[in-house]
Amino acid sequence: PVSKAELAFTLQALREEGVRIDGRAASACRRLGIRFGAAHGEVEVTFGPTRALAVCSGEIVAPPPERPNEGRLSFHVEFGPIAS
Repeated sequence: PVSKAELAFTLQALREEGVRIDGRAASACRRLGIRFGAAHGEVEVTFGPTRALAVCSGEIVAPPPERPNEGRLSFHVEFGPIAS
């Protein structure tokens, strides 16, 4: 959690100086990067200093005979011990 003093300092810097704590201007965007990995379905996304690695896989299977027009989509998410 952010303390009231830290919040006040941040808001003051934005209002008076137009600068964020990390030095970027209030209107500046972080650099976005997308890099596809060697494995099929692997991608690394960077947003400023933040990095995320994602792996996507899937398979096509026949639906059950009693529901021929229905399918299923599942998501499985794992976070490493240092993810925040």
